[in-house]
Order: sequence, then structure tokens, then C-alpha cells
Amino acid sequence: MRLEHRPSYLFYRPVRALAISCLIGALASDLAYWRTADFVWADFSDWLITGAVVVGALAFLVAIVEALARRRRGRVSWGTVLLNLVAWGVAAADMLVHTRDSWTSIAPWGVGLSALAVLIACVAVLIEHSATRPILAEELA
Repeated sequence: MRLEHRPSYLFYRPVRALAISCLIGALASDLAYWRTADFVWADFSDWLITGAVVVGALAFLVAIVEALARRRRGRVSWGTVLLNLVAWGVAAADMLVHTRDSWTSIAPWGVGLSALAVLIACVAVLIEHSATRPILAEELA
């Protein structure tokens, strides 16, 4: 009973984790602004969403390079790629919504888009995590 792992993407996962962390922080700051109406939370949210979009684009570039470098060792999960693209698109739309002035940038569309982007990104991570479980060597035969 020897365990083997499917190929993992070494640099993509930490970069994607940083983008998702920025999205979660943006959702938290959106909710804080919604509760307090303190404008500093809106600024935090703007920066975090912009960071998530930029780092998310970097994550896709890293994923493409790693997929091309490891194309013989494993398959690409196109479902998670599609979900990550959708989450990135929602975050980009959220970034555009946050360019409006104070209250209209957060309530209700800013909070909704931030929550949707976080939800989609987390579902993509869960799907990828369940697809890359350790497998037994007997299963490979």
C-alpha cells in the first residue's frame, strides 16, 4: 500500500491563496463599512479588491506556465480553471463597482459581488482539493 500524489502546482497555490485572502479581506471591510459608514473601510476594500484582481491575474499566468511545464505528468482540472476565471471576473466587476462614490460603492452591489467572488473561489479550492487527494499505487494500475 504505497501512497503517491498527483502532481501539484507549487507556485500557483500560494499565489491563488493570496488573491483569495485579499477577497476575504475585502468582504470583511465591505461589511465593516456597511455597519459603521466609516470611509476608511471603503478605501481598504478598494485596495484589497484591486490587489485580488492583480494577484489573481498573476496566479493565472503562473498556472499556465506550470501547466505547460508539467503537461505530461497530470491533467488540468478545467472545472476549477473555469470557476477561478469566473471568480476573477466577478472580482473585476466588483473592482469597477467600488470605483463609485462611498455608500453606493459598497451597499448593496459591492457586498454582494464580494461575497459571490469569495464563494466561487472557495468552491473552486474545495473542488481542486478533492480532486488532488492522495491515491494508492494500486489505483494507478
